[in-house]
Amino acid sequence: MGNRPILTGGYLRPTWFNKPLPRLNPQPIHISMMIASRRKARASRTVRFEQYSEWKEDMKHEARFERLLQEELPPEQAQQFQPIFQDREWRMST
Repeated sequence: MGNRPILTGGYLRPTWFNKPLPRLNPQPIHISMMIASRRKARASRTVRFEQYSEWKEDMKHEARFERLLQEELPPEQAQQFQPIFQDREWRMST
């Protein structure tokens, strides 16, 4: 009985990482680790989202650069110029 958690009557307030949980004394390690792993997962999702957003902006800039380059080229060179990022075909090729 010495290692068994006791309900204190309080609760852990809900966050993005956990729902409302009863306050236990001592708090079980698996609850602490569950909250910690959810925090890590959210942080890694945030980093991935920022990276993908940055790549998306890079693709928009590349498409704009190609469009401006094509406008600046002489007509005979502009016909030979094949843009990569202006249409979405580059997404399909791997």
